[in-house]
Amino acid sequence: MFDIKNKKIGESEKEVLMFWENNQIFQKSIKQRKKAKSYSFYDGPPFASGLPHYGHILATTIKDAVTRYWTMRGFKVERRVGWDCHGLPVENLIEKELGVGDKKAIEKMGIAVFNRACRASVFRCVKDFEQTLKRVGRWAEYSKAYATLDNDYMESVWWVFKKLWDNGLVKNDFRITPYCSRCGTGLSNFEVNQGYKDVGEDSVYVKFKIKRAANNFFLVWTTTPWTLPANTALAVNPKLNYVAVKYDNEFFILAENRLSVLNGNYEVIKKYKGKDLADTEYEPLYRFLPLEKKAHYVVTADYVSAKDGSGIVHIAPTFGEEDLKLGKKYNLPFLLTVDKEGKFIKEVEPFAGMFVKQADPLIVANLKERGLLFKTEKITHSYPFCWRCDTPLLYYPLNSWYVGVTKIKRQLVDNNKKIRWVPGHLKEGRFGKWLKEARDWAVSRNRFWGAAIPIWQCEKHGHLEVVGGLEDLDKKAVSSGNKYFIVRHGKAVSNHEQFMSCWPESTTKEVHLVPEGIKQVEKTAQKLKKEKIDLVFASDLLRTRQTAQIIADVLRLKVEHDARLREVNFGVLNGRPIEEYKALFAGRLEKFSKAPEGGENHSDIKKRMMEFLLEIDKKHKNKNILIVSHGDPLWILAGAAQGMNNEEIVANYEKIYLANGDYKKLELKNLPFSESGEVDLHRPYIDEIKLACQKCDSRMSRIEEVFDCWFESGSMPYAQWHYPFENKKSVESSFPADFIAEGLDQTRGWFYTLHVLASALTQKNTGLGKNKPAFKNVIVNGLILDEKGQKLSKKLRNYPEPELIFEKYGADALRYFLLASTPIGEDYKFSEKGVQEVYRKLISTVLNTLSFLRLYSGKMKISASKAPTKPKHVLDRWILSRLQSLIEQINKEMEKYELTRASRPLEEFVEDLSNWYVRRSRARFQHPKSRSEYLEAAGTLAFVLAEFAKAAAPFTPFLAEIVYKNLSNEKESAHLENYPEVNKKFIDKKLNELMDLTRKIAALGLKARAVAGIKVRQPLQKLKIQSASRRTKFKITEELLVLLKEELNVKEVEIVKKLPGGPQWLAETDGRISVALDTELTAELKEEGLIRELVRNIQEMRRDAGLKPQEKIAARYSCSGGLEEIIGKHRDNLKQAISADKLEAGLKEKQVFAAEKTFDLETGPGDTKNIWIGIKKL
Repeated sequence: MFDIKNKKIGESEKEVLMFWENNQIFQKSIKQRKKAKSYSFYDGPPFASGLPHYGHILATTIKDAVTRYWTMRGFKVERRVGWDCHGLPVENLIEKELGVGDKKAIEKMGIAVFNRACRASVFRCVKDFEQTLKRVGRWAEYSKAYATLDNDYMESVWWVFKKLWDNGLVKNDFRITPYCSRCGTGLSNFEVNQGYKDVGEDSVYVKFKIKRAANNFFLVWTTTPWTLPANTALAVNPKLNYVAVKYDNEFFILAENRLSVLNGNYEVIKKYKGKDLADTEYEPLYRFLPLEKKAHYVVTADYVSAKDGSGIVHIAPTFGEEDLKLGKKYNLPFLLTVDKEGKFIKEVEPFAGMFVKQADPLIVANLKERGLLFKTEKITHSYPFCWRCDTPLLYYPLNSWYVGVTKIKRQLVDNNKKIRWVPGHLKEGRFGKWLKEARDWAVSRNRFWGAAIPIWQCEKHGHLEVVGGLEDLDKKAVSSGNKYFIVRHGKAVSNHEQFMSCWPESTTKEVHLVPEGIKQVEKTAQKLKKEKIDLVFASDLLRTRQTAQIIADVLRLKVEHDARLREVNFGVLNGRPIEEYKALFAGRLEKFSKAPEGGENHSDIKKRMMEFLLEIDKKHKNKNILIVSHGDPLWILAGAAQGMNNEEIVANYEKIYLANGDYKKLELKNLPFSESGEVDLHRPYIDEIKLACQKCDSRMSRIEEVFDCWFESGSMPYAQWHYPFENKKSVESSFPADFIAEGLDQTRGWFYTLHVLASALTQKNTGLGKNKPAFKNVIVNGLILDEKGQKLSKKLRNYPEPELIFEKYGADALRYFLLASTPIGEDYKFSEKGVQEVYRKLISTVLNTLSFLRLYSGKMKISASKAPTKPKHVLDRWILSRLQSLIEQINKEMEKYELTRASRPLEEFVEDLSNWYVRRSRARFQHPKSRSEYLEAAGTLAFVLAEFAKAAAPFTPFLAEIVYKNLSNEKESAHLENYPEVNKKFIDKKLNELMDLTRKIAALGLKARAVAGIKVRQPLQKLKIQSASRRTKFKITEELLVLLKEELNVKEVEIVKKLPGGPQWLAETDGRISVALDTELTAELKEEGLIRELVRNIQEMRRDAGLKPQEKIAARYSCSGGLEEIIGKHRDNLKQAISADKLEAGLKEKQVFAAEKTFDLETGPGDTKNIWIGIKKL
């Protein structure tokens, strides 16, 4: 049970978190359903190099609510988080930190140095992410998170790419590509889509002089003056009307519909069709580069428009996609005037070395000076910027590797039909339209920190080889031809006496081979004869020197000693019993990260042993090499050489570890090893691996490019589980995902790449199915903005830190606000007031209701596991009906993934429960007519609260746990329960409707009281009700009429055909129902009102004194005669109402009271009486 008394919600939620963690509730929720059907969920990997924000909290709340729900519905829902580690976002961050400005600086520094810095940065905020996500209540396997930099993950990415290659969906092409000159790489079209900004720039109207026609010009408009030095043609629309006009003693040709750009008097001299202008030659604006083909003439193109500009387009095939197509069509020369840094080349003399966008004004000035500028015009247009570094993008000619998305466009569209989108309009709208316009995807990046594209190219003939995994790489890579054998030294004194001995060796106790050890080595030496050993290397410790020499003598070889082959450095434990060393570690794996004082850990050993092995492998070719060393170093070497990670080395301990004097063959795989001895598929290590060309005798080198990081995240369904190298059955059985969720921007990001790769991989059924999308259901959320609709910004300080919200209102209040306040897909207007309102209306109200039940149940155990079978009271029947209707509604909406519509009814139900059921049932708890009446009310409320906790568990998991643990011991946690199933026998739709009607009538009656200025505590005589419409007929049962009497504090309620008039009657209507309230106050009614006011004051005194409802009191009062008579008249009712066994009139005297109060009571218009009351516990 969680104690909720006098505790802040933030503290209570932290207790729940501790309970979940200490008792492994999440793990149990999966384990108890291990044989159940799986429900698969993909968690999109965020970058963990920045701190989490409200956007992450929103996404994680949606994911957690859905996965908790389906877990409680009986499915096995495994959840693991992941981290996106590669790409420009990380590289840009490290460039700033290291102070490097471009690719050249990185290459000068060294790719290994740069990538090490990238690797070190990517997990710097993981703890912050985990802490925030856990605080929000997000359940996942944080310890088993996947990361896109893991070798297993990257190997699966290779497999995906190889499958696409085998299916003919990968090609290298020379295209005009969106290009960031600062990052030095091309971008995909959906990356470009993320970086558009509206910018104000000068557009220019340029005069292209027509050859052999004095003062005749083509008038051409462009927004990119920097492309003019590369101009090789002008394009007109063959079907458009063009005119030659005389303007200011010059002659211009432009589209007839664009004459307005001339801004003055002109004379039309001649009219043309666009096709008539074809092949007309003009003088080039610039002659910086030699021409090898015909250029500077008019061509035709249907895409040329007269909607803006002059209706004539300047063509630079090097800097425009449409331009390149025309260039190929007309065999135009290709003038590359700009380098990959976005600067003009040296041949473009006036602007050489300048960034093109900075050169724009100088080009305009140059044209003006030469009389070739007609005019400039300020425009605002949408221009693409790099989504990561904010540099203006250029459209630049590049060779890139493309996934042929256009080949599978139809399948993309068809597979989209199989997906449920929430909100639904995205299916055919934003996402569907994007698919219909899908273009080939440039997946290669000329960068450093990313998964390497596994394409090797023949250095002689350009043949290509794509590698699909590490085993494939090992087989195809060029090998040294060396064979390796390892020998552990024979049994030595240190083994015999069980102590540790490392360098420096003891000067007092020689650690030599014992006779048994010598025999072991001599036996091994004979066996080694068949291996035809060429070279022997050994540790320089005495026992390994002796071992190596015995073997070398038999094999007639020399021994080379190397310090890197030494025993573990035990530090201060050198010479101590082996048990002291073992006692330092919880297990073998810890030895890779922990070392004795002054010693080394196993990662250090791996580094030096692998350094030695790789060094001799480069130095020698086709040799049989023997290595003599010690137990742990050889065990680590044997695993590392095969590419095993630390966990795998430990798992294979029994299989690999050598006994004293034994030998075995060592397998060195042809894999990329880093300086630490680990397999590392990143650059520069992967670049060092050469393949043998299968078509000629040449070597093959890997192309330099790495993957677009979106290709990596799109491979997540397979790569997170190292598919198909591991987990093949489980991945295939759970594909496609049942559910994913992210923000709206991912419709052209992660959702898109998931969809493309899934569609590409399932053209044929190779295990994942045929023609499958990557996911079946997707929830797409909008942005979180502030109250004014602005983006949340640290600079603007327009939001409170999440930690403050957690402390003040709890994570559940924030969760519910995010789930219920805004329809899914729309932008959220975040406000602390909104979260506070949720806390007040939902969280606090439920906890107060729970406190109410506990207060009046005392030590009595009330069962919350079952509802009363046949409740007599109408309120009990109604709230049970409302509960089952709530469950039915939530299930209906959650099955459609409509989270907002599923979550909102919870608050509505709590309002009904607290403000109607509990308030109208209060008398049954405080002053029940019988034990059975109390038990029915308490049993109903306990059951309803417990079932509500289960129903609310996916949405407000902390609140659910607190309520559940205070009421039920059925399961260890609310989250180990099954989600409530609808019990339709409790649903009474007619009662629900009648209760709604009753409450509407009550609201009208209360409004009439408020207008009359009469408090509810003051009884009135009558309320009359009439249907305001002849078509509306209603009949309220006697039980509901009683509720109305109690709610409105009237003696009589009557349904009439016509409402009475007169000054004592006050009428109210809502258009459907009308009521009239009798406001006349008789003496009797006034007395009753006075007694009620007295009860209210005494109850406040009881509460202030800390008295429980069950505790009886003695009350003493002193007042004037008239008031004393009224009290005496109502003494019995008053005693019952205040739970008093004694009620006496008289002065205070010398008694000590738990509480005392002196106040005035109104006994009539303008007449008040003073009264003193004292109470004490009996």
